[in-house]
Amino acid sequence: MSSNLIILGAQATLGIVVVLIAFSRYAKPWLDRQEFTDAVFPLLLLHCFRFLGLTFIVDHQIADTIPEDAARLIALGDFSAALLALATVLAILTKSRAVKPLAWLFTAVGIGDLIAIGPIALGGGFFDKGIGAMWLTVGTFAPVIVVAHGYILYRLVRPDQVAA
Repeated sequence: MSSNLIILGAQATLGIVVVLIAFSRYAKPWLDRQEFTDAVFPLLLLHCFRFLGLTFIVDHQIADTIPEDAARLIALGDFSAALLALATVLAILTKSRAVKPLAWLFTAVGIGDLIAIGPIALGGGFFDKGIGAMWLTVGTFAPVIVVAHGYILYRLVRPDQVAA
């Protein structure tokens, strides 16, 4: 295992712990009192920024030695999640009956993408070859979207659990 992978793993793990602490203390109590659409709306907006994953296919942003197919899969997975998050946000704004189905689709695609990224990045040697500025995104933004995904899934599974 490369030292780069260990360092990024430590950064991402610490990031998730810090985000979970802050989320549990400040955001979750408030979100739990909201109706489903009001609770997930700000979290979906965060996921709309997953278009940042497209950076993996921008020339000269990551090492040229990273397999193009692997970079493309990561970029398109994140972009798909961003588009589905945006579609769900628009459904909420228009009070569409498609909100919950879109939220489920977003959750399946978004979590599936997060699960797939690890093996793709490891297989492509991303951590030993250099991911440039995306390192910061993986270490800071990824923990936020992981926690947000967890809460959105929680609300989908237990939609009627609104605290008084």
